Amino acid sequence: LTNAALQGVLLTAVSQSQEADVRRRAADALSGFSSDPNVQSWLRHLQESDPDEGVKREARQALNERLGRMEPASLQQVVLDAETSTSEKLAAMDRLRREENARTPEVVAAMVSLSVTSEDPNVRAMIVSQLDGVSDPSLRNPLLAGLAPEENARVRAEAADALSAFNT
Repeated sequence: LTNAALQGVLLTAVSQSQEADVRRRAADALSGFSSDPNVQSWLRHLQESDPDEGVKREARQALNERLGRMEPASLQQVVLDAETSTSEKLAAMDRLRREENARTPEVVAAMVSLSVTSEDPNVRAMIVSQLDGVSDPSLRNPLLAGLAPEENARVRAEAADALSAFNT
């Protein structure tokens, strides 16, 4: 899909249709245009604000499909970009985990920061699980300090796994 006219029609559908099914199908079709910043913006808006869960899911999938086509350097930028949604950051982190030496100190610091500031225990647990295997000594103290007061058992378990790389 590269037709600019089709892209315009789909953006109109996601932005103006009152029908959730129309918005869901348009969000799905926009995955072919997800490298366009305007499309990314609309998909993020749908993912965060649409009242229909199916539309949110399609928008999230369309954004995550884009990540599947990216090189590690671009995925790192996704993690570091303040405008990127948490869902996209998590998907990028997952891809970076599979690439050797792709989790740079800057990416790891951004992951730790997000894990400490997120109010969602599921997000914190997913982030901490992505840190498993990272043995950068500069990560040990932030992990201990940020996760010591953690109330969620799943997050504590993931933190214990991540900290095992330090042989503490």
